[in-house]
Amino acid sequence: NVKYGLYDFSKNDFDQVNNFGEIYNYINNKCDSKFDTIMMLNTIHNAFPNYKALQNNINKFSNKTSNIIIRYLDRDLFNIAFSENNIDLNSYGFIKRLSNNKININFNWCHDRGNIEYIVSKNDLLDLFSKFEIIYEEDKIIKNNIPNIEKYFNCFKTIIFN
Repeated sequence: NVKYGLYDFSKNDFDQVNNFGEIYNYINNKCDSKFDTIMMLNTIHNAFPNYKALQNNINKFSNKTSNIIIRYLDRDLFNIAFSENNIDLNSYGFIKRLSNNKININFNWCHDRGNIEYIVSKNDLLDLFSKFEIIYEEDKIIKNNIPNIEKYFNCFKTIIFN
């Protein structure tokens, strides 16, 4: 029996309809369900730096045996891979470092302007998921002799909390 929903974990219940519009009403969003697995693939940065709503929603939708699967741009790997502030992504776009934890990213195949994004660190995740334990963490090695676009994608890693 598979249950699914359309839910932005960075927003509270009230803001869900405003966030998704009319499509939200066509999905069976059961706000009282607990899920065995919650996946956040390349999206957790949207909840930072003020992650209180995300933390509340994780607690709301998870149980003691839930797995939280997160794929994220790791700040530590990014800082190892790139020391410069303006990063050319080999004709795919650019990244401009705004601070230690924020970038302005523009992929020319999907953005018409840059997007300012928070870069999440493992310590951010440990703070957020302090009641959970890590059951898997992808090991990554940054190679410097590859194109910047590949280096960028190699800075993403997966971590699983339980």
